[in-house]
Amino acid sequence: MALEIKHANEVLQQLTLPWGKLFQAMESSSGKQVALLAMEPDAEKQVVKISGEAKDIAAVLDYIRRLAAQQVFSSVYLQSHQIQQQDPEKPVRFVFARRLEGVAMKKFLTSRLQTGLRMLYENKCC
Repeated sequence: MALEIKHANEVLQQLTLPWGKLFQAMESSSGKQVALLAMEPDAEKQVVKISGEAKDIAAVLDYIRRLAAQQVFSSVYLQSHQIQQQDPEKPVRFVFARRLEGVAMKKFLTSRLQTGLRMLYENKCC
């Protein structure tokens, strides 16, 4: 039973991320020189890893600066980047991580988690 509750908690944390705010912040910051390829959220660590491709390194850094200004994120940092030499335009492939804003995110996740645990305890779901 403890393992099932742990797994349910992990699923709830993934499902309760504020997806709308995340996507809105990413889209409003990207511009025409950045294409996002993947997003990997980790609710437990409160981090979202993003991979993408940009026209050049300046576009990557500009995108990261714009994201850092968004309220839902803090601590945006570039993890890796690589110039795609085989492509004639030489775009930059990048991976960066963004820490989700702490206090608001913790309150949001805690309330959702408590609701999910209560439902599990009362056998109303799963």
